[in-house]
Amino acid sequence: MFFPIKKKLPPFNEFSTINTVIISDIIKKFCNKKKVRLKFPNDIFINKKKVCGVLQELITLKNKKFLIIGIGINIISNPKINNLYQSTNMYLETNKKLSIISIINLIVTSYENFFIELSSYKYENYKKKAESLLLKKKKLCIY
Repeated sequence: MFFPIKKKLPPFNEFSTINTVIISDIIKKFCNKKKVRLKFPNDIFINKKKVCGVLQELITLKNKKFLIIGIGINIISNPKINNLYQSTNMYLETNKKLSIISIINLIVTSYENFFIELSSYKYENYKKKAESLLLKKKKLCIY
């Protein structure tokens, strides 16, 4: 997903928190009573297993800046990685085959709602929510 950066938008660095909070809220809609957590800055976990990564990049094209957000949610399968963390997928966690289109629609709607409600945006609210979702309870060093 991508959109132009305009003066009314939050600064680029705040989007790393905004993005993970928005996407974790979407994942929570499908994972009732599962522990959805964040590993800052860009990983989302369910029950201590990675289910999603969110990356962002700022590009400039013809003197206009755009924010590109890459969202990788393991929906039906997940990579087998030799890492500190196991991975999982939404199917394993919910026992339901989820519609990719419905997840995409929720993502688009969530970002549309964020932009519609931009006048009431407060970074502190997103930062507190992200801190409450951290995999390990530590204060975030976000500027």
